Amino acid sequence: MVPVGDFVPALQYALHKRGVESTVYAPGTSSPSCEATLVYSAATDWGHRTFTDGYTQYISAINLTLIQHGKIVIAASYATSGAKLDRFASTATKVTALIDKMVVATSD
Repeated sequence: MVPVGDFVPALQYALHKRGVESTVYAPGTSSPSCEATLVYSAATDWGHRTFTDGYTQYISAINLTLIQHGKIVIAASYATSGAKLDRFASTATKVTALIDKMVVATSD
């Protein structure tokens, strides 16, 4: 399993669940109609799960920064530390937790 491949879809789904529609653009480009830009990065690492053979790749760090009118509105980050088992949580779980802290849906 390579968790990076599902990062952008997980991010877009988490935004959609919060009522935010998103479009992916090449770095440094966007549509003039965009209200804000979410800049993101993710890093991976390899770790050994208990009771398994071999190593598993997992998302070890995520940085999200929301920019509107050239100014940072909010930022959130996730980083694994030590041998905590949550490091093997799904990409969707990690991304959703960050988006839920950053975005308040109008229905909340």
